[in-house]
Amino acid sequence: MQEETVSLLFSGGADSTFSAALLAERFGHVHLVTFKHYATWRVRSSDKSEARLRAAFPRTVFTHTYLNSSRLFFKLQKRVFRDLQAHPFLNHYFCGACKLAMHSCLVAHNMRSSIKHAASGASRLMPMFPDQTPGGSQAIKELYAAYGMSYENPVFDMEGVDRKAAELGLLSEKHLKARHKADFTRISDLLVPVRNALSNTQGFCFFIAAVDPYISMAEKEYTKKEISEMSLAYFHKTINEECRPWIDAEISGKR
Repeated sequence: MQEETVSLLFSGGADSTFSAALLAERFGHVHLVTFKHYATWRVRSSDKSEARLRAAFPRTVFTHTYLNSSRLFFKLQKRVFRDLQAHPFLNHYFCGACKLAMHSCLVAHNMRSSIKHAASGASRLMPMFPDQTPGGSQAIKELYAAYGMSYENPVFDMEGVDRKAAELGLLSEKHLKARHKADFTRISDLLVPVRNALSNTQGFCFFIAAVDPYISMAEKEYTKKEISEMSLAYFHKTINEECRPWIDAEISGKR
C-alpha cells in the first residue's frame, strides 16, 4: 500500500463509495470530499457510507471533509444561460455546471492541502452527466493535470458497482441501483425520476427529474461519440475561461 493521499468526490452513493474502496487498497490515506450547495440537502447522510468504509478498511486513514461549491456554481450557471443558444443544451445543463464547480473546488482544495491525486465515482453508465461522458472525463483529467495532479475514475467502465459495494457491506439494499431504474413500460415508472430526486443521497434538485427523458430525446439527434466530442469542446472552453481563473484566484488568496 502506498502512503500517499488521494482525494475523492464523495456523495456516499454506490459509485463513489466503491471507488473509495478501490482507492483504499492502493492509498494509505483517502480524503473523502463531500460538496454542498443550495440545491443539495441531507449531505450528512454520506457519513453512513464513511462509517462502513472505516469498518471495512481499518488500516486505511479516511478523512471526511465538507465543502461548499455555491460561489463557482452560480458563476457557471450564468455562463450556462449565456451560452444556451450557441451550444447544444446537452453540454451545459444544471448538472454539468454543478459537477464542474465541484471539480474546480477540489483542485483548489488539493492545492492548499498538497494532495497530488484525485478521483471521482464518474461512470460511463450515467451519461446524463456531461463529466461522465468520455469527452467530459478527459477534459476534467486535463484540468487536474494542469495543476500537477493525477485524476482517475476507478469505476468508469465497471458494471454492477452497487452489487459489488453491497457484497463488501458498504451499501444497504435500498440503495441498489436496480431499485432506481425504470423502463417506462408502466404508468408508475413515470414517478421513478421524481422519487430518485427526493431520495438521492445528495438531494440534487428537482431539475434532475427531467434529465433522463431529455437525454433519451437528445440521443435521437446525436450519437454517443458526438455527445462526448461536444462535451469535451464545451468543457475545454468553460474551464479555460471560467474555472482556471477562479482556481488561480482562490489558491493565491486573491478571492
